[in-house]
Amino acid sequence: MIYRKDLFMLFARRLFIMLLAAMSFASLAQAEPKVMSAKEASRAVEADEIVLIDIRTPEEWATSGVAKGAWPIDMVSKDFGTRLQALLKAEADKPIAIICATGGRTLFLQNIITQNGLGEVWDVGEGMYGSRHGQGWLKNKLPLMSAEDALKALPETYRSAY
Repeated sequence: MIYRKDLFMLFARRLFIMLLAAMSFASLAQAEPKVMSAKEASRAVEADEIVLIDIRTPEEWATSGVAKGAWPIDMVSKDFGTRLQALLKAEADKPIAIICATGGRTLFLQNIITQNGLGEVWDVGEGMYGSRHGQGWLKNKLPLMSAEDALKALPETYRSAY
């Protein structure tokens, strides 16, 4: 049998969780995401103005190739957080740009990095395949490299787990 006190506690917990979620979404909405096009990212990588991270999986890298100059760091790998923190620390003097297939994962990750004050981060919102932000890296025929070459180009610290 459910008592009033139990119902009140259940309601209070749910209300608390909803308030936390609302506050989280409100803070995300207030932060204006920094978005750059694939062409802008390509130019910035070439000029050594940003560090571009491709957060897709190794299977995705093998299928389409990796944006030339990007650091392939698999977002779903168990050591992604450690690798990302090390990269952010090592490259603290440069903005970070992140790219995925269509911009969904990058926006999510950009919000986390920004909320935690881990540095300046840009979202290559159109991704490799295109999105509402633009045609994408591939359709713009921007320079690519094989997944194997991209991994070889990583500093040894990042390459060891692949």
